Amino acid sequence: MRWIRYLGVAAALVVPAAVIAQQAIIAGWVDSVDTQANTLTVRGTGNPRIIQVAPNAVIRINGQATRLDQLPKDGQVSLIAQKLPSGVLQAIEINVGGTGNSRETAAYPAGSVVDGQLVRIDVPANQITLRTNSGNFVVSLGSAPIKWNGIPVSTRYLQLGQQLRVIRTVPTGGATDYVTQSIYILRPAQTAVKSSRATLARRGASRAAVRRKNTQSAGY
Repeated sequence: MRWIRYLGVAAALVVPAAVIAQQAIIAGWVDSVDTQANTLTVRGTGNPRIIQVAPNAVIRINGQATRLDQLPKDGQVSLIAQKLPSGVLQAIEINVGGTGNSRETAAYPAGSVVDGQLVRIDVPANQITLRTNSGNFVVSLGSAPIKWNGIPVSTRYLQLGQQLRVIRTVPTGGATDYVTQSIYILRPAQTAVKSSRATLARRGASRAAVRRKNTQSAGY
């Protein structure tokens, strides 16, 4: 009978290992929250990942219990997800350590977020055109702030080819049309990246020339 007891202990040790193997740890930044679909989009070094959130998931901000719709935009997030029989990852624990843009939550109503590539800038009309997955979309700038890496910038920073995110809202007072609330530059245009690299190269060459001149002046 002793071997039966040993078999029972071995089985007890194997089951937790199998459960752990079905879990994954995902880290990054809070990109957006869909409260209707109960999903969280995590932005990392690659493409954003949409993670289903379990109804009983434990959600915390700096150790304090909170709700999914209260997660801050761009907050540093680490979550534990389990793989369902369907193969879908479902978050069972979400921890946000950094508050990111603490005044802005990541949860937006459906239709209030527009992502796309900047393909046209109409200065007289104060409008821009984004190329989205469903076609071109005209955005009225109004007086909405423009942010790049969390820093407010002017319209002069807008360049064709940039990837933008437009946050819209319906004003109070019975209005039904969306107005632009804020604009985020998600990814700079390739021309801007090349220009920055060229500028750095010129600065490096200029500094090297100064060092050579100083060395010659010293008589070496």
